[in-house]
Amino acid sequence: MEWSKIKTILIVGLIITNIFLGVYVYSSDNLFNVHKLKEDQSIKEVIKLLEKKNIFVKMDNLTYFTKINDIELAYQEYDLEKSANVFLNKNFRKINESYVDSKNSLSVKELELEFKNINFDSNLKSKNMLSITMDEAIKLASKFIALKGFEKDDYYINVKKTINNRILLIFRQKYKNFYLDDSYMKFYIDDSGIEEFTRKWFDVKKVSKLSKEVIPPSKALFNLMKNYDRSDKKINIVNIELGYKLETSTLNTIVTSGDAFPYWRITFKDGRIEYTRAVEK
Repeated sequence: MEWSKIKTILIVGLIITNIFLGVYVYSSDNLFNVHKLKEDQSIKEVIKLLEKKNIFVKMDNLTYFTKINDIELAYQEYDLEKSANVFLNKNFRKINESYVDSKNSLSVKELELEFKNINFDSNLKSKNMLSITMDEAIKLASKFIALKGFEKDDYYINVKKTINNRILLIFRQKYKNFYLDDSYMKFYIDDSGIEEFTRKWFDVKKVSKLSKEVIPPSKALFNLMKNYDRSDKKINIVNIELGYKLETSTLNTIVTSGDAFPYWRITFKDGRIEYTRAVEK
């Protein structure tokens, strides 16, 4: 074989090898080896079966994955005096287990940081309508989160509604593309501003190097709903999302850290939430 042909073959081989290595490196770095699917081939058939039981599934935001890793989580713990320097005016003082200034109080209760306006105008609640709009409340809450030094890209709005002449906003924590269950930042806002803020948040301590096969959403739905009898009342599933739940014991103790495993979280229109494991045990 001529040397020029051998050289050409070697060059092509090296190019193919480099492309393969590039794809491998990218996929290894892409959300700790999680691979996204375009669609779940069985989901339409499962939805048809569920509709016969009067169960209807909203498909708008459904995302599919083939592999995922376990992670280790720990709830953030707060140095209350240091937090007071961020949340309160300089003239704050300690009263019992809280720090207070002329307008606000700050405390920690069972891993939850709680900030309250102790001087808000209670007469505002008797008004028929709020002046502040939902969009203005969201901007106010987002600005508050940024000013207090919290991450700007690890949360999403989960709840926004008006209750008793106050706006309730609940932000949920996410890690990459996945929800982290039982974590939140909650705001109550009225025309006087932020009346109350609570935060319960995780730190991701460790990501397992071992990836696991994800049960497709079609199977997760089928496993969860197969025991449901047909109902005369329409049942609506409005969201199906993949994320993590911290494993807890059956004992009545506060779990501050531990392994978090993948779960499909299925939300019903009436607000009910059910979980099913997203990987085989």
